[in-house]
Amino acid sequence: MYHKTRLHSRPVHFANLLEGLMNPELSSTEHKLKHNALVNILENEQQYQLQIVAPGLKKEDFKIEVENDKMNISFEQENTTTGIQEKWIRQEFSMSSFKRSFSLNEKIDSSAIQAIYENGILNVHLPKKEKEAVKTHSIAVQ
Repeated sequence: MYHKTRLHSRPVHFANLLEGLMNPELSSTEHKLKHNALVNILENEQQYQLQIVAPGLKKEDFKIEVENDKMNISFEQENTTTGIQEKWIRQEFSMSSFKRSFSLNEKIDSSAIQAIYENGILNVHLPKKEKEAVKTHSIAVQ
């Protein structure tokens, strides 16, 4: 069985794949992803929406804070040891911590921000402030 990896342009036999997985270049990329959750940002007329990939967590695990014009979203898990004597050879879908910060512009109603966590995605809804009706008035020339 052959498998093409992102570090090799030629096919690699499955038996040799484990050796490729131990490549330090690949490990450093994984380390960055584990500590920096991936985010999609959407916008429509009513709101901005952040989609943060964070599988395997619980809604209680997240900490979301808004201070002035900045929103911080974070997660931190303490390392706990179990009595099981298993050794991970490779673990890609584990996240021990992350922190992402976002600047909030004047269009966002920060008092109405909502967050929903389902199916491994944290959805943060940032509603836009309602546009004030343009008030017109005449100025008398003196």
